[in-house]
Amino acid sequence: MKNSKNILRLVTLSMLIALGVVISPILRVEGMCPMAHFINIVCSVFLGPWYSLLCATLIGIIRMSTMGIPPIALTGAIFGAFLSGVFYRLSKGKSSALSSVK
Repeated sequence: MKNSKNILRLVTLSMLIALGVVISPILRVEGMCPMAHFINIVCSVFLGPWYSLLCATLIGIIRMSTMGIPPIALTGAIFGAFLSGVFYRLSKGKSSALSSVK
């Protein structure tokens, strides 16, 4: 049972990485990559901060090697992905904006 759960996480991670690499050049603003950040946040919510960190690192490395993006762009994605996962865990999945609306 635990082995199939790990395989499901790795398959989900690989699909998010592939989606982030394919979509990022299509919907790219110069100096920013909003779709890669979106993929990192989705990965943080579904898989947690460590998988999100791995996802951001692999998306960044693939983008650097194929599109010639400078390595400085990797730092923002990695910190953002990890911190989004940590803050999601600390908030226990609750959004402050949504909790104030009744």
